Amino acid sequence: MPSNPPTKPPRRRRPTIRPAGHQTPDEWGAEQGLGRTASYAAVRRGEVPAVKIGGRMWIPPNWREQVAALAVAEMQQKRQRHAAMRANPSPAGSAG
Repeated sequence: MPSNPPTKPPRRRRPTIRPAGHQTPDEWGAEQGLGRTASYAAVRRGEVPAVKIGGRMWIPPNWREQVAALAVAEMQQKRQRHAAMRANPSPAGSAG
C-alpha cells in the first residue's frame, strides 16, 4: 500500500477588520462601473487615495470631499492672484 504524504492543516486567515466607512478598491470600482484591474490601477496611479492596513488596501470614505475642498481652495488662490495682478499691472516695456 502506498503511503500518503502528511498534509498540512489549512491556513487560518485572521478576520478582516474593516476601518469605519472605508471601501476596498474592488467595492469602489464596482460603484464606479470599473473592473478590479482598473480600480487597482487608479489607486496605483494616485488618482484614488488609499491606505494599506494589514496587507489590504482601503479607500477612505470622504476622499472626494477632501479633493473637492483642495480644488476649491486652489481656485480661490488663483482668483486672488489674478485680481492682484489686474489691480497692480506692471508698466509695459519697463523691464530694465
